[in-house]
Amino acid sequence: MKISRQILDSYIMPNYPNMQKPSGVEHYRLLRFLAEQSGLVFDVGTYRGYSALALALGGANVVSYDIADHRDKSAARSAIEFRTGNALDDSRLLDADLIVLDTFHDGRYENEFYEFIRRDYKGALILDDIHLNDEMRHFWLSIEEEKHDISAVGHHSGTGLVLFT
Repeated sequence: MKISRQILDSYIMPNYPNMQKPSGVEHYRLLRFLAEQSGLVFDVGTYRGYSALALALGGANVVSYDIADHRDKSAARSAIEFRTGNALDDSRLLDADLIVLDTFHDGRYENEFYEFIRRDYKGALILDDIHLNDEMRHFWLSIEEEKHDISAVGHHSGTGLVLFT
């Protein structure tokens, strides 16, 4: 059962005020917009579950992965498929229209993930926090595919869009 946008909107807006912040400060509005253009979305790095909720508002089928369950327990009430483990082990990953990668930000997993998907993936990758630290800046600069810094409409610590065609 999918939860309607109206139900999610009425629940999220009062409970998650960060989702009301403007683009360029927080990236939730961007994620919702991108999800409206997508069917299957992988959210890699669930943490509290807020990005997954924003993606669900866009109407996409959302699979959200983290190595441990840190979710805000209220996020569990949505129809999002929350998984614990490594998203690279999920055979559906390369079928996603959109992947949002927001993990530890040390550049290691980001690079491992990028190297894994670049062989066969055809879709869009959103990278969070590309300007957060030297490791993320270096990782961002190392990407060879078509990429765009969309921080002005994303997250204050940097949002990158990589297109795999």
